[in-house]
Amino acid sequence: MMRSTLVGAACLALALGVTLPANVDTTDVKIRARDGWQRVAYVQAGQFVDISAEGRWTVDYRRDKELGGRIGPEGYDWNTDEEIGFQERCHVTDDAPYGTLIGRIGRGPVFVVGEGDAFDAEHSGRLGLRINDANACLGDNGGRVNVTVDIG
Repeated sequence: MMRSTLVGAACLALALGVTLPANVDTTDVKIRARDGWQRVAYVQAGQFVDISAEGRWTVDYRRDKELGGRIGPEGYDWNTDEEIGFQERCHVTDDAPYGTLIGRIGRGPVFVVGEGDAFDAEHSGRLGLRINDANACLGDNGGRVNVTVDIG
């Protein structure tokens, strides 16, 4: 996971006597499968953003057994995504299957987070996270993922 990369870098820096910036803000939040975009933190262009996620959720609690149970923030596999159907109506982005944790900064482009992502922000705005399932399709969702966001 990306969080372990950040922790590993911090340990290496300590061992080498390098001082890391003290201005890293950490936010822990629960992203619910039944909600649309959920605001997490404000990000400024150029800041390093490290997101890690774990937990279980579903885009259809009634079909959990049929779909192989609840899944993590990496989402369903593409075969299960096809089995669920309704992609043209219910995908927020076609770059990832149903159930994938996705994000965006402000009104910028949607990006795939999955279990984790790390990047330098290209523009400023509020970081939002959600499940890859459109607002009109959230009613049968269930579960949540726990997300840690480090910004510095």
